[in-house]
Amino acid sequence: MTQLIHLLSATAWFWTFSIGFLVSIVTSITLLFCPTFRWIILLYAAWIWYDRKTPHRGGRPIQWMRQSFWWRSMKFYFSHKLITNEDVVLNPKKNYLFGCFPHGIFPVGPFATLVDGYQATYPNHRTYLTALDIQFWLPFIRELFLSVGSVSISGPSIKYLLGNENGGNIVSIVIGGADEAQYSRPGKYKIILNKRKGFVKMALQTGCSLVPVISFGETDVFDQFTFPGFGCIREVVKKTLQIGLTIPKGTCLVCPNQVPIVTVVGDPIDVTKIEKPTTEQIEALHQQFVESIKTLFENYKHRYVKDPENVFLEVV
Repeated sequence: MTQLIHLLSATAWFWTFSIGFLVSIVTSITLLFCPTFRWIILLYAAWIWYDRKTPHRGGRPIQWMRQSFWWRSMKFYFSHKLITNEDVVLNPKKNYLFGCFPHGIFPVGPFATLVDGYQATYPNHRTYLTALDIQFWLPFIRELFLSVGSVSISGPSIKYLLGNENGGNIVSIVIGGADEAQYSRPGKYKIILNKRKGFVKMALQTGCSLVPVISFGETDVFDQFTFPGFGCIREVVKKTLQIGLTIPKGTCLVCPNQVPIVTVVGDPIDVTKIEKPTTEQIEALHQQFVESIKTLFENYKHRYVKDPENVFLEVV
């Protein structure tokens, strides 16, 4: 019975956060055409406008939500573990940007660490996870994202947290984003990083340390269906809704596979603050980060990857 509860919790979590925006849109439109409930949506829209700056000002995390049975049950389903270097202690007066890989169909590792992983390991830091800005403009689903500690992935939002002179903030960004979901296949680790340099520039401008993070098992949670012409459909959806379209295939088709997920946090890369970094400085730090993520993968794949001799991290 316990396993069934964990399965249902993980399935509900995945579909709520992955397609919740679609449900929100359909529900809102439906209620607008219903005179009895129209006022609810109109009032909610007014609230969203009034509260529009919250996702850009540190969000509104709710501790009990992070510790809720639903969230813990999801974490237990994947037997999630957080691995860090015990010899490295984060400075409570500094801010850190965690660059997380891979995205998978939907990033389990970065969300699971919000339960108590980062809080237990880094008690002197407040942890945040970025999400697409569109999620915070849609009724209902925005409250879920805000409650677990998500903030907008926009530049001003990230700079607000990482530029805090008092330090104590950890901002996790899944660097490959929704585009990386198309590469997610069981046993494969293909990440988008070569042209993603905005986070490096942000680190230089704020002086925060860069930290490589890999969640092993992330790409095993779902396989995905594909068919001729699906790539064109994906591109249209990406341009219109800013999301990466995939058709997941898991246990009983719709349930995530029960695979262990281990999130490994690498050593911080210290960064000197440069308000106007040059292209050369951005390139140099970016290359350093690329090498650190590759090294982290190679150092731990023999522990957490099946057939490690034939599995490699592909960076595109």
